[in-house]
Amino acid sequence: LMILGLTLLLVAVKAAVIFPLVRLFRYANGEAALVALALAQGGEFAFVLFAVTQSAGVLPPEITRPMIVVVALSSPAMAGSAR
Repeated sequence: LMILGLTLLLVAVKAAVIFPLVRLFRYANGEAALVALALAQGGEFAFVLFAVTQSAGVLPPEITRPMIVVVALSSPAMAGSAR
């Protein structure tokens, strides 16, 4: 349940940041919402960052492992490959 909540939080926060930025370029609300949701997933670079921080001892595996799952679940490509 925590993983699902963190995944939804990641997508919601990223969409909330991206939406007004797209609106600044004078796109309509519908287009801005579409762009915000399309870009709101976690990126593949997060996997690299978590691996580096874990191997450097910055973050323990107890933190990086759930966050890797959160990023994977937020990614449409990863979710599609799980089928």
